[in-house]
Order: sequence, then C-alpha cells, then structure tokens
Amino acid sequence: MAGETQVSDAYTYGPLDEPSKSIRLINIMSSTPHITCRFKVVSLDDSPAFSALSYMWGNAAITEDITVDGGILAVTINLANAIRDVHHQWGKGRYSTSGEDQWLWADAICINQTDVQEKNEQVPLMKIIYPEAQ
Repeated sequence: MAGETQVSDAYTYGPLDEPSKSIRLINIMSSTPHITCRFKVVSLDDSPAFSALSYMWGNAAITEDITVDGGILAVTINLANAIRDVHHQWGKGRYSTSGEDQWLWADAICINQTDVQEKNEQVPLMKIIYPEAQ
C-alpha cells in the first residue's frame, strides 16, 4: 500500500566455496543516505583487484543497518563511516581500477562474525589478504 515502508529481512551469509582459499568482497553501490552493497565470493588464487579496510571497530552496541544483497546487516558506526569514506574517495577517482567494479574487504562484514568455524578459517587468511590488497 502507498505510504507503507517495506521491511527487508536480515542478511543471511551464504557459505564460502573453499573457506581456506575463498573470501567475500563487497562492492559499494551507494552510501548516502543508506549504504547498499553486494557481495562477491572470490578465490585468493584468482581475485579481482580489491582494497582492504583497516579501522577501529568501535562500540559494538552502536550500529547502523546497511543493505547487502537485499538483506539488512548491522555494522558498527565506525565501519559504516569508513565505508562511506571509501565510497566517497572512489567517487573522486582515487584508487581507480579503470572503470571496473571496485571491491573492498573489511573483516567485520566479509567474515561471518556469528560463524566460529568460518572465523577460525578466515582470520589466518588476513596475512594474505592485506598484502594482496591494492
């Protein structure tokens, strides 16, 4: 009906192809007024160019909802602000990848924080992820 707000479901993480080699990357589609992203699962053996975000998580109780692949995911305010900043910098042409989609890795969103097994498999990959980032 007109005037009603449509509520999206919470985002549900899908499995990684090979948790010991695969990672999720996000493509930021919009950042104002609401952050909207999409995930792509890639192999570290054959990943597109991507940036890695290093930031301070901040207070886990203070969150903002973002949309990922049509679902809602709560992230810390610090992460939301960092995503907005990255998107803004990309919009200015910084860190350009010659017109191709720009991909970002951020641990708190690209690793399913509620899946202990996935975290245990993904955290050791950080020593590969950061050096691989552009």
